[in-house]
Amino acid sequence: MDRRVALITGGSRGLGRELALSFGRAGWNVVVNCVRSVDAAAAVAEEVRSLAAGGEAVVARADVARRSAQGPLIDDAVGRWGRLDCLVNNAAIALDRPVAALSSRDWEAVMATDLLAPMALARRAAEVMEPGSSIVNVISICGLWGCAGAPAYSAAKGALAGFTRGAAGELAAKGIRINAVAPGYMATDMGAAAPAAREAARAQHAMGVLSDPRTAAEFIVGLTQVPSVTGQVFVLDGRVR
Repeated sequence: MDRRVALITGGSRGLGRELALSFGRAGWNVVVNCVRSVDAAAAVAEEVRSLAAGGEAVVARADVARRSAQGPLIDDAVGRWGRLDCLVNNAAIALDRPVAALSSRDWEAVMATDLLAPMALARRAAEVMEPGSSIVNVISICGLWGCAGAPAYSAAKGALAGFTRGAAGELAAKGIRINAVAPGYMATDMGAAAPAAREAARAQHAMGVLSDPRTAAEFIVGLTQVPSVTGQVFVLDGRVR
């Protein structure tokens, strides 16, 4: 019960996987959330348990976009170990289509996963977290600059940054911190699905590189240890415009 507990949404691959492993290396218990990739999530949980400092790790299958799943996901994490010290809202979808090609269903799907779910999960987490806990929202530079061809994703991530700043004062009164991190363009499955955007990101980067998921994950774990920082948006990128 002395181990801290982290819940990672979208934890089966990419940045989510690196987050689970980074929290595990820091000695946390980890809840690895997934929707469909149960086998991949189970493999991540096993990796966490195999780490020298790793604590327990479990898989929580739930579609965070479904309202009926949001409260139970938080409550189950607390019920298992009696606490929740960090929620990382990492799960996201990106439908890279121009405005004219996006249906109402497309807009609603992106907003449900990328904006409404993190807001609802943060609200529920704040109800059960103890002072000293933290929430980290994974956003995107698209939410700060806007990305051509991804208007819904850009809008959702930008709004999530605004939510982070707006909620900070209210949560601070409970001793809970909330921050947002834009990790930069990474060579994950999501990044690999858009090769043109990936190469554009590399070309825009001052050093001509892409962001590293493990580095971003370790930054987020470190951020949970800084008691004086809340309401901030951190950009882990070197792109210049």
